[in-house]
Amino acid sequence: MTFWTHGRGGIEKLVMGSVAEQLFRQARCPVLTVGPKACNRVKEEFDAAADDIRVVDVELKQILLAGDFNPESLRAAPFAISRAQEFQARLGLLYVIEHAPLTTRQVVLERFEELLPAQTSLGLRPEKIVKFGNVPDEILACAAERQADMIVFGVRAAKSHLTRATHFPWSTAQRVIANAACPVLTVRA
Repeated sequence: MTFWTHGRGGIEKLVMGSVAEQLFRQARCPVLTVGPKACNRVKEEFDAAADDIRVVDVELKQILLAGDFNPESLRAAPFAISRAQEFQARLGLLYVIEHAPLTTRQVVLERFEELLPAQTSLGLRPEKIVKFGNVPDEILACAAERQADMIVFGVRAAKSHLTRATHFPWSTAQRVIANAACPVLTVRA
């Protein structure tokens, strides 16, 4: 599913909520969200047969998988790996340590190896990246540095707190989607 968003933030999001966030937190399939800063990166056309707009002519050279080894990010990994294989794209694996490290950089690098199936046929070995700082800011900075064509990460389902997730402006997913210069693929566990 592909969804275009206005990237509401602050007071506007508090009042109106985020339709995109409602969708990707409830959808059973991965959702590709194109935020306001990524609109020029995706070409679309009207499909009269389906009476819908569909994405065409997508070129992926750099894919960034951001995760912290929680069930949601582990569920997103195969999607990022398969897109990298399909498009023969370079894959970056990003882990952001926000607070005092509970784990060492070496442990994170070893965990990255567990994400990659033995039979993975990527043209280039994935780049393993460990950053320190604010999670959404570091995801966005890393995506900009790498000139990522797509960011992939897992999101938690919002079962009993959908209003809280979709109306408050501090969600990592919402901040990344609203500010990313490329489409963001979210995968719900």
